[in-house]
Amino acid sequence: MLSPLPSIKRTQDFQKVFKKGRHAVSPVFVVYALANDLNVSRIGLSVSKKVGGAVVRNRVKRLVRECCRMMNVRSGYDFVIVARVPVGNLPKDGALVKVRDSLEGLFKKVLVIKDKQ
Repeated sequence: MLSPLPSIKRTQDFQKVFKKGRHAVSPVFVVYALANDLNVSRIGLSVSKKVGGAVVRNRVKRLVRECCRMMNVRSGYDFVIVARVPVGNLPKDGALVKVRDSLEGLFKKVLVIKDKQ
């Protein structure tokens, strides 16, 4: 079983990734990535109230965490994923696939997905 990615908790870490990291944009997400000095990758999520109520925001966060857990991402990076309003309107059926495809494309743009061997 795959283990979850550690989280970014501190505001300073979020700000560092925002200011110095590479970013990629889609209609559903914005992904920021910055190399860290750790052996693991960490993830930070930003889902505003514009996306939806608490239930919708928590569902989006669960979907994003699960997709990141399943992807083959290089170690040693901090990621901040900002959810945009359209992600709150995704239908329940097939949402995981749409989120995964969107995030996979963005991670490829910031060059942090490992090549499949």
